[in-house]
Amino acid sequence: MSGGRRDRSSVGIVALCLALAAGIACSASKPAHQDSTASANAAGEELARVRLAADVLRPLGERAGRSTGSLCVVVNGEEIPWRALDRTLVYLVGRTYLEGKVRDLLVLDEVENRRKNGVDAVILGLDDAALAKEVAILKEQAQAMSPRGSRAAAGFGRERLDESGLAELAASWLRFEAAFLPDRRGEETNPILRVPLREWYAKALKDRSTIRTASDGLPPEVVLTVNGRTLATADAFADLAPLVSRTDRENAVRWTARATATRQALVRAGVYLPEEEFVKQWRALVSPYEKSPLNIEVIATSFKGFPSYDLYREYFRLRKSFERTIEKEMTEGTLARHRDRVQYSLGYDRGYAIDAQVILLAAVDPTSLASKGPDAFERAGERAQGVMVRLRAGDAFEDLIDRFSEFVDPPDLSNGRSHGPPSPRSNRGRFGWQPRDVVRRLLGESEFEELLRGYSVAETLLCDAPIGEVVGPIRGPLGWYVGRVLGRFPGEKPIDLGELGSLELVREDYGSRRFLEWSNDVVARSTIEVR
Repeated sequence: MSGGRRDRSSVGIVALCLALAAGIACSASKPAHQDSTASANAAGEELARVRLAADVLRPLGERAGRSTGSLCVVVNGEEIPWRALDRTLVYLVGRTYLEGKVRDLLVLDEVENRRKNGVDAVILGLDDAALAKEVAILKEQAQAMSPRGSRAAAGFGRERLDESGLAELAASWLRFEAAFLPDRRGEETNPILRVPLREWYAKALKDRSTIRTASDGLPPEVVLTVNGRTLATADAFADLAPLVSRTDRENAVRWTARATATRQALVRAGVYLPEEEFVKQWRALVSPYEKSPLNIEVIATSFKGFPSYDLYREYFRLRKSFERTIEKEMTEGTLARHRDRVQYSLGYDRGYAIDAQVILLAAVDPTSLASKGPDAFERAGERAQGVMVRLRAGDAFEDLIDRFSEFVDPPDLSNGRSHGPPSPRSNRGRFGWQPRDVVRRLLGESEFEELLRGYSVAETLLCDAPIGEVVGPIRGPLGWYVGRVLGRFPGEKPIDLGELGSLELVREDYGSRRFLEWSNDVVARSTIEVR
């Protein structure tokens, strides 16, 4: 174990539940109709239940975030080595870094092949001018991929790069081009053509290479291998350690504790997918997307918010293992009842929508996701309680959203570089009519974030809340939220479960919701230590 550990925490489930129950706050405004008081109470009970089940890991995560040095997590007596936690941190913050390392290892392969064939193995002498030009291209590319000021360079899966990291990324691309696209060396190629070409070539090389990560069974000391070449966890962590935040450390503990506890429970139940079956199901998932730019890696990181391909693979195995226990539960009637929930997410046929307003008391900068300090969530929670006091005293929600909500609309770049559709604008928390997934994005949520916390703020605040009632405060990725729903529109065309694609969509959502509920219960019953 590392001598850098300074904190030790062991928290029993009874003490955790009592502490969390004491801290839960959920309030409603004056009744909007005769039945609203009862329904508001039900919503408050549901909010309390969700938070009580889900937040068991918060004290451990916060203790881990305050510590320095390497950590060790013990789940029900099983010790997760500190090097495995370091590797999880690499996966959490280093997606772009790891992509560069894969290219570097591919270049080393090419150098060795040239030497074996008696060909000049000198790849490229990088000069300062070429490097500076490449850095400028990467910066412009990042701006172009961030329509209307979105957080493309922040949050889970973000390009966590300082100036030296950006320079190394640029050097990685130049080495790659010199090795595999030598005819373009020195050309003044238009970046609009050059960047997609090299990315396509890199993808083609990766597809025909053997790349292994943690979910392939690598030991904790190894982050990845490319055709047998190794990137050590110690080296990767040393490169990324200066960029690791307190929140990252909290999230690494949360993820590790949840994944370990659920795996243990699945193994005990005899349903954890063996390697051969897991690979078979994974191939079935990946195969339809292999020739599409919208591959599983893009879906996992860009749409589901997972910080890395590997962490999504780990989640996939856990969830598919769990679904073996609920196969008989997924009846036509069950899925038909769940269908409405899915329409919340999709705004199916541009029909279903929610008109919501949310006051954000921010603990992080909503644009960059930079923390506002080590006690930012505590201070934001106190401000949220102050908002609730004003609401109970009769202050109008409309006035308080203008005075206290800290949503920040990104700059409108509609006449600039934006290549994608407009990003939804929060308007200080007046979201207007939106499908749930747009609301979730405005709240800073993703599927991965929900797994870390154990609940969805969008669903808890907006899907379960009675219309017109104030619900909150509830903690989420950006801080604390106080919200209300002004209306729900049911849409004009329900999902047709007779269509195979629609049926699979509903099954997928139902499986993920049930897995989250079940894993919350597993975590709540586990004994977890951080050393």
